[in-house]
Amino acid sequence: MPLRTERPTGVMPYPTTILAGAKGTGKTFQIAKASASPLVDRTFVLTLGEERPDAFLAVEGARFEMVVHDGTIQDIIEQVREVREVERRDDRPHLFALDSVTAIWNLLLEQGQTAANRRAQLQAQRQRAAAPTGNVKLEGQDWDALRRDWGTLLNLVRTMNGPSILTARLEEALVTTGGEMTTEKVWRMRADPNLGYEVTSVVEMSRRGEFTLTKHNDPLALFAGASSWPDFTMHAYWADMGLGHREFTTRTVESGHVDPSLREDATGRDWVAEMAGVTKSGAARLLIATARGANADSGTIAQLEAAAAALEQAPQTVTSE
Repeated sequence: MPLRTERPTGVMPYPTTILAGAKGTGKTFQIAKASASPLVDRTFVLTLGEERPDAFLAVEGARFEMVVHDGTIQDIIEQVREVREVERRDDRPHLFALDSVTAIWNLLLEQGQTAANRRAQLQAQRQRAAAPTGNVKLEGQDWDALRRDWGTLLNLVRTMNGPSILTARLEEALVTTGGEMTTEKVWRMRADPNLGYEVTSVVEMSRRGEFTLTKHNDPLALFAGASSWPDFTMHAYWADMGLGHREFTTRTVESGHVDPSLREDATGRDWVAEMAGVTKSGAARLLIATARGANADSGTIAQLEAAAAALEQAPQTVTSE
């Protein structure tokens, strides 16, 4: 196989910035101020787990639109996809803000925990054993579904045709050394531990009015570690990067690819329709296992689990010869 190469474009992708702040440090306020920047056109704000930003329209120059969703991760993903497809009205890019990724991560963890608990309860019913109390440990399939939804959402945000902002809650945590808790404290974001690697920049706001740039990925800027930035604003940051007179492009992420036939449900089967014709719990569990093995999506698996649970709780009819 011949070597394949291409020349780099030299164009910087639009920045994705995390505003990681402690309680009351003004994360949403910074989004409202960013919407007033003449460097961006429309601003779309999707809020989850935080107070609706209606009142922040009072911020001087603020002009943003709130993205409506039904609270499910599936609808949130679809709404973010819709934002990404909005066409420009002029040369300025649109801005997307997600407030907050901490709430998104918590929602995914709760969804995974609910699925794990339901599965454990159904297993106990089948084995005629006592139902487990409390939360059970998440299994590999739960983490796979969680990270699949998380990755889909994050990639949509990172490939916006314009800058994007993610807010995250910043909390003090005790440092653990050798498995033992110490008295030393550090500031940590409440979200996927790998989130910091996935973005252009991270701004930490441990106290109101204090801003520390802890990550900045720009080859034209010398970044030698965390640096304080008094009076930080997203507009000042974008201007420093050259937004408005420097060419930017949609981010391209180079990643490995698993054979699609191994990852996606390529069977074409309507699993939900098949489950509607199942009358025995054993057959229902077998169908779920088959669908899971074929990599049916998490929403389909959830529907199958619910149908199987209803079937197992239904009165059994005994036919006598």
